[in-house]
Amino acid sequence: VSYSPEKNIGVVVVHNESGLIANELNGSISEIAYNMLTEQKATKLIDSHLKEMKENAEYVEKTKVEIAKKRDELRKRKNISLKLRSLLAGTYEHAEAGRITFKQADKGLYLSWGNLQSKVYPGKHEDELVLELRPGKFFDLKVSRDKPFITLKGWQFYKH
Repeated sequence: VSYSPEKNIGVVVVHNESGLIANELNGSISEIAYNMLTEQKATKLIDSHLKEMKENAEYVEKTKVEIAKKRDELRKRKNISLKLRSLLAGTYEHAEAGRITFKQADKGLYLSWGNLQSKVYPGKHEDELVLELRPGKFFDLKVSRDKPFITLKGWQFYKH
């Protein structure tokens, strides 16, 4: 959703695409719509974006390969210990960022944060875990073993 008050027009782009290409598509579609609404020729606009769209598609394919490599690397790491999985299992809260829940299943640990879901992967260090909260978006999670909290994206979530 965007609005140009100086031209008194707005554009809403709705589609079922998510992940890597969504933002690129939104930007290109919005720009074409704004230019069409200001009476520029549609064929010229679309032609000018074809190269950019091709570059976006190439970027997405390259990034998919990089994400697959990252996931493979994470899967090859030593499993999270049963002791740590048991210690983390439960619900954590942050007043502004909401509630995170860890559950054990299939010899692994899984996190849910609102509608976001992720398998929890071991980090490079003992007090670090890795999450993929959105496709290709990996986040480090710090574990405090002596205090009942975790740190994600700079927020401390305390065990409930």
